[in-house]
Amino acid sequence: MAVSKFRKYLVDMGFIDSKDLLDALNLQRRRKLVSLGEIAIHEKFLSAPELIQILDHQSTSKEKFGKVAVGLGMLNQVQLQTLVQKQKKLHSFLGSILVEMGKIDDNVLDTALKQFNDEKSKLIQEARLDRFKNMRPRGWKARKKIERKLAGKNREEKVKVEGSTRIVTDSVCPVCGINGHQVYIGSSSYSVVDRDIDLKPSRYEWMEKDGCEYNPLLLGVWECPSCHFAADRIHFANPVRDIKGSLNYFKKRIRQLLSTDESAQAFVEIISTGDVPKEDIDYITAIKRYLLSVYLLKDIAIVAKRDSLVLGR
Repeated sequence: MAVSKFRKYLVDMGFIDSKDLLDALNLQRRRKLVSLGEIAIHEKFLSAPELIQILDHQSTSKEKFGKVAVGLGMLNQVQLQTLVQKQKKLHSFLGSILVEMGKIDDNVLDTALKQFNDEKSKLIQEARLDRFKNMRPRGWKARKKIERKLAGKNREEKVKVEGSTRIVTDSVCPVCGINGHQVYIGSSSYSVVDRDIDLKPSRYEWMEKDGCEYNPLLLGVWECPSCHFAADRIHFANPVRDIKGSLNYFKKRIRQLLSTDESAQAFVEIISTGDVPKEDIDYITAIKRYLLSVYLLKDIAIVAKRDSLVLGR
């Protein structure tokens, strides 16, 4: 995230709306067009004829306005410095203009700027790690050490259950980064034969000859045993898959819900299933996890407004 996108961050995170941003940008652009000569006239350091004389001389000498004005004796160094400082103030940071216009509180701006810089630092660190991952083989051992430290070591254990292949794995939560046991039916173990009108699978064909009555949908949603973030297996691994928003925004919103929103905390406390043993995932447990995943996902504004198909699924 580049520094120039701070204004987009303010809108995306709800600190200001698009109209507030447009008003502030228009004022900022108008102010950047104000020249030293205009400020000098306004401050009564120069008269109109004197300004015209300076501009005429500047057009032939190609020198800067301030140097010409001082050279002609129409401004002294103190006056020139005063004009320069006033011009810099007009070219102020967009956030300061928003505060000046009453679009955002000064303290809120400081908070937004700190959060933006924190997220930018994280992105820089992630970019450095990506570059490190692409290093030549000489950095292989160090790279593996960093990867294990940041993400933990995922491992899969295949076990047979009622004729099907059930995969037990340790998966890192994308929100809190804690490892947890998860389980699912391998997609190579079956194929979907029929679907209901809402596209829910109604009949499976199993690769094992004796078949299996175990329902893969019961294991469709994973839940972090630590922070209780819940999502289907694909979106647990990549929360912003099929979603237009950024991963940082998604994680930030989920963390806010799970740590500061009292109503969300109460709901999660009632509905969460925690680290349920893999053999105890029944219909009630599955339904709770689906409800939890929907509850969290609907509070991601960009999903509810733009990617409702993800929420619908």
